[in-house]
This record gives sequence, structure tokens and C-alpha cells, in this order.
Amino acid sequence: WAEVKKARRRLSREQGTIIKDWGGRIPIALVYPNSYYVGMSNLGLHALYSLLNSYSQVVGERAFWEVENRAHRSPALCLESQRPLSDFAVVAFSISYELDYFNVVHILKASGIPLYAADRDERHPLVIAGGPCIIANPLCAQGRHTLPVATDDPALYSELAFVVTQKQLNAKGDQN
Repeated sequence: WAEVKKARRRLSREQGTIIKDWGGRIPIALVYPNSYYVGMSNLGLHALYSLLNSYSQVVGERAFWEVENRAHRSPALCLESQRPLSDFAVVAFSISYELDYFNVVHILKASGIPLYAADRDERHPLVIAGGPCIIANPLCAQGRHTLPVATDDPALYSELAFVVTQKQLNAKGDQN
């Protein structure tokens, strides 16, 4: 409960927070693999959060990797809903610093999401990595992420939202 209280306290002090109902929407977790304070100083994270939430079919939420998560090996919860990353259709990492690669590994392990893309199946979220480190050297993410994104072009994200929507619709059709 301490983590939920902390998230709610942070949300109460923020401006521009977007909270959407999950019903019928694609949940995408934007994960900054460092503390809330480091992540919130990243303009790219703000831009992606705003962009994703501009699509009516998408719920974009943010997650961070705090000292408490590392110490207790507890999963990161998204700030807006306090849900674990395993509940999301897409987990998108923004990696700005090389040392954050280690945090990505810890986040995936703590969340019960297999580290390597080959070990994931339809039960797991699509894992994406982007940010300055991926743009500079996409080979570091090879094999771990379903989709390393080596661009900051916003058009890619609208296309991604469409592809994930189609995947979700197909999955629902297969269940019926």
C-alpha cells in the first residue's frame, strides 16, 4: 500500500496528468528506468505521454524504477492506475543513459516479463525500447525487446497504435 499511497500523493501534486478509463482501450506503459524525478525531467517522456493519450483508443500511463523497487525487488507500478506492467498490452522503455539498461533488466524480472523476446508469448506485453541510447546504438537492445525503436519520429507512434489495435482486435476475435 505504501507504493500506491506514494503514487497518489505524486499525482495530486502534478499538473497535466491524464487518467483514462481502460474499457476498450489499449493500455501502454511508458517506463522510464530510473527514478520519478529523473524521468519527469525528460521532455521526451512528457511528449510521448501526451501523444499516446491524444489517441482515443489508447491509455498511456507512466512507470518509474525507484530505489524501493530495487531494494525490495518489487515490480514497478504505473503511476496513474497503480497496475503492474504485466497488465499492459505494450511496455515501452525510454532509455536515456547506459546504466539504465541494468534497470530495464531488473524491471522486466520483477514484473514477471521474460527478458528475451523469444521467451515471450501472447500472454506477455509487447516490449519496446527507444530513447537516446537506442538511437545511438540499437544493437544493445537486440534480442531483449520485441521492437527497438531507433527514431524519435512521432508518426511511428501513431502507426504503432494502429498495429497494436489490430493485434488486440485479432486476439479478441480468436477468443470468441
